[in-house]
Amino acid sequence: MCANTWMEWLKIVGTLTIPVTLYLAWMKLGYRVGATYTWGFSSLSAQGISAITLMNLKDRPVAIFEAHAVMDDKSLSLKKFDPPFILKGLEAASIPIEPASSYSLENEIFEWKAPILENGACIDIYLATSGKNIKCLKRGPSTHFKTITKKNLKIISKHTRRYNDHIINDDAQYAVIYNEDGKTKTVFIDKHGHMHNWDYLPNALHPNDLKNGITVRNAIENSNIGFLMKNFAVEDLKKK
Repeated sequence: MCANTWMEWLKIVGTLTIPVTLYLAWMKLGYRVGATYTWGFSSLSAQGISAITLMNLKDRPVAIFEAHAVMDDKSLSLKKFDPPFILKGLEAASIPIEPASSYSLENEIFEWKAPILENGACIDIYLATSGKNIKCLKRGPSTHFKTITKKNLKIISKHTRRYNDHIINDDAQYAVIYNEDGKTKTVFIDKHGHMHNWDYLPNALHPNDLKNGITVRNAIENSNIGFLMKNFAVEDLKKK
């Protein structure tokens, strides 16, 4: 192969490798994270985001200190990480979000509606990193990032009501505490009489049985499940 032909071949190879080199360098610069979320609710907790899935679109790790949702001019903290959560390069992670009993906005009850419902808010996921807040991409990469600090956002407060390590809301009317196999367990009875954390039948009480703790106790003792709850106690959650 003559020298001129060799030089021409090297120029062609060099030209072809430039885009690859630039792409590899681009993958190492900045942060790009895609995000999706799961909507969830139950009869004893407020509806909201129950999990987020983060996808690192760059070949470099991201240290995440907090994830929060932005809806129009409102912001809600979803989860704080201490120590920070490390999302590795080109990897994805699913993160569960603890439910809430209720939400409030400026001292008023805030009903967080699912985006698919009428008047539901469009939701963006933001991540607080060591350098800045980054907006997660809903689809594909984008060069337009707006941080939460540049917006005039109203803050949504998250209220969590717990009883015996269970998260409940105001629909929980009574708690029944009993022992089973040497373990203390709690059954919750909602305003419709349905029994939660209970795997036996019957699993509901009649509305007339929900007048007070005494009527609840009598209904359980006179039912087919009374023998399963030896030495149980009934707690009136409406008074708390």
